[in-house]
Amino acid sequence: MKSKFLNRFDFIILLCVIFLSTFGILFVYSARFTSKGLINSTQYIKQIIWAGVGLVFIFFICLGDYKRIRRYSHYLFIFLLGILVFTRLFGRKVNGARSWLGIGGFGIQPSEFGKILFIFYMARFLEESKNMDGFLRFVFGNLIMFLPMGLILTQPDLGTASVYFPIFLFMGFMAGIPVRYLLFELGFLLLTIVLSVLPVYNQFIPETPHPFLLVLSNFRLRLVLIFVTGMIAAMSAWVRRFLHGKKYFYWITYIFLCITGSLILSMFMQKFLTGITNTYPDGTSKAQAISDLLKHPSKWLEFPTRWRDLSYQMKRLIIFMKPEIDIQGAGWNIYQSKIAIGSGGFWGRGFLQGTQSHNGWLPEQSTDFIFGILSEETGFIGGFAILSIYMILFLRIIQIIKNNQSVYGTYIATGILAMYAFHFFINIGMLMGIMPITGIPLLFLSYGGSSLLTAMICAGILMNINYHKMELH
Repeated sequence: MKSKFLNRFDFIILLCVIFLSTFGILFVYSARFTSKGLINSTQYIKQIIWAGVGLVFIFFICLGDYKRIRRYSHYLFIFLLGILVFTRLFGRKVNGARSWLGIGGFGIQPSEFGKILFIFYMARFLEESKNMDGFLRFVFGNLIMFLPMGLILTQPDLGTASVYFPIFLFMGFMAGIPVRYLLFELGFLLLTIVLSVLPVYNQFIPETPHPFLLVLSNFRLRLVLIFVTGMIAAMSAWVRRFLHGKKYFYWITYIFLCITGSLILSMFMQKFLTGITNTYPDGTSKAQAISDLLKHPSKWLEFPTRWRDLSYQMKRLIIFMKPEIDIQGAGWNIYQSKIAIGSGGFWGRGFLQGTQSHNGWLPEQSTDFIFGILSEETGFIGGFAILSIYMILFLRIIQIIKNNQSVYGTYIATGILAMYAFHFFINIGMLMGIMPITGIPLLFLSYGGSSLLTAMICAGILMNINYHKMELH
């Protein structure tokens, strides 16, 4: 009986969770330790409480059977959509996003917990649709993804919303959705983001702009480009009908259709990301303002005013491409995080000895940038240890996926792996300046009850899946 009870706990996952959560508590504490030796926050106490609650959740989740949730997953998904609508209308606004519900000092972020409900329902859909046409399966899967994702974007919370996309890609790949559809969507999304940012980025660089950027910045020239790429896609599709077996015509259609769609959508996305009107308060049009900036260097004295009119999402994307453009403002986070990581050296400055954090130079040091203070105080050794624990966790999840006999459990474990991996690579990448700042926390380490409890609940689900791995249904 005792052996059967202990078998419910995957001790590799459990130890990884405990180690990472402990490191998180230590450096949340350090992040609030000032240069004068004072604690200016009780965040570390809350983190201890949330970690304890999370371990209790893991314990009870391991005692159940995850497959029982399957029959209720569609109701839970409807509940998720309802709570996201309620949050958008009546939620608490924090850091510009209406994404929190709470009373007094207690608050939760429904979109974080919603990732679990989304994974469960997506797994059910992919399991039940295995005999459906691949394209229809892809389309319906996207509809399921875009419902919660779209509601979260309206809050607006671009960081949390973006996590839903890799979850769908990983689960769709594991479920056998044709790779060409998934690659098309991934390429389409990345190209759309690039084409949305480049014209705005072109407005804020003092160098001579590239001719292609001028084309993207001109509405009429962009329409001509859309027409040309669209015609190439249409002609190659038409020719392919008469030249059977010529696969390169298929790929020409594939590529140029992706380019055409991205050019069209990027125009709308650019409006969404900039968050500014076509004219400034003084009546000057944006087009005229940009022209003046390019022709008359003295106009760059007005640059800060133009820069402030951009939304924070667009600023983050531009800063990723050129941090020094606003190093005292939007580029400050990346600049200081690089200094913090580099100043740690090999062995680190020592626990509670970091200068970037304790002097208040590293922003959001207990949440999005917690790896910066960890690297400064523990150096390369500490950073490598944390990365190694994450790698052990990822490899263990991959092993669970390989050994599991239940299709439903396999899809759920894949979704959780995608969520963990996306948070990890984006958060670490943005601290090093190789990924844009998106406000995505480092799971298990960053301060925050919603993200920590979500990560721990998922760990419990993984253990449950592993315990029932030999059950087909």
